[in-house]
Amino acid sequence: KLDTAVGFSFPQGTTLATGSYLLVCGFNPTDPAKLSAFQTKYGIDDSVLLFGPWTGSLSNSSENIQLKRRDLTGDRQTNITTGSSFYPLIIEDEVIYSDSGNWPSRADGIGSSLSKKISSSWGMDAENWRSSNEFEGNPGSAGKPEGEIAITEVLSHTDYPQQDTIELY
Repeated sequence: KLDTAVGFSFPQGTTLATGSYLLVCGFNPTDPAKLSAFQTKYGIDDSVLLFGPWTGSLSNSSENIQLKRRDLTGDRQTNITTGSSFYPLIIEDEVIYSDSGNWPSRADGIGSSLSKKISSSWGMDAENWRSSNEFEGNPGSAGKPEGEIAITEVLSHTDYPQQDTIELY
């Protein structure tokens, strides 16, 4: 579920495979003309799941977005009005972006979007975000790299037939 600035509840049973993308749009993706225009503009194929529309809106200056999920490992709770039981929602990730502070300035209405540097990093830290290298963003893809080379993986002290490796990206 997306909450706060925009609201959207995912259909029950929605899953996201490792390494894949899911987009929640401000328009209804069941509208063939809008869907086609969106996919064409951003080069998105049918492998990317699209949902929408959301309720609410995103401000250019500052906003709070929360991604919530059911805590299936916790205790079920009971609605005291209806008597039904449910797993509570917990915050999986959250971002409060702003056009001040350490947030990337190029993403402040100048054409770039905010892109997380590392998808698993916490969204509340402005240092974990960068301006996208694509004008008008890169939904549904990792986007072009920042032009930096980094060591992204080290495999050491392995036994044959594995080989010690260093991965650069």
